[in-house]
Amino acid sequence: MNKVIFVALEEEFPRKFVPKGYNIIYTGIGKINAASAAARYLTYNPHVETVYNYGTAGAGDDSVAGELLGVYSFIERDMDITALGIDKFTTEKGQDPYLYTSNKNTSIICGTGDSFARPMDPYHIVDMEGYALVRACDWFGIPEFYSYKYISDTDNDSDPAKAWKKNVSKGAVKFKNILN
Repeated sequence: MNKVIFVALEEEFPRKFVPKGYNIIYTGIGKINAASAAARYLTYNPHVETVYNYGTAGAGDDSVAGELLGVYSFIERDMDITALGIDKFTTEKGQDPYLYTSNKNTSIICGTGDSFARPMDPYHIVDMEGYALVRACDWFGIPEFYSYKYISDTDNDSDPAKAWKKNVSKGAVKFKNILN
């Protein structure tokens, strides 16, 4: 198949919602799991042309709770080697910290990291896999990469982890409608 959907957990987007013509890969949580799953899949499926990433995300702004947002770019929010003289969010001098998607009708920046965190400048929402997936797809020369995040929790939730558990599956139908 030349279209694939990468999702961390089946409870976010169950297999029954996958349209014909798409494959789905459940990567597991976190950047290493996501990058490893994407690299493994893309190595054995060299004809992939379009990748979709779907998952849940946290937001600072309560007005987007329950919304499905397209992501324009990703930043690696937990990369900080400024002590070595390298800009925050990058791993080498002069590197652009942003990895861009094919979503051109949005300005949402997602900060990816290996912790359940809250958004801060310069990113609007947070996830745990997106940056790794877009980086792997870039390495494999995938021409189209789209990412959509369902806002499952916000800064206004008294317990964001509890809100995520309550809302983890609620965006699946909205994302399915994007694919159809």
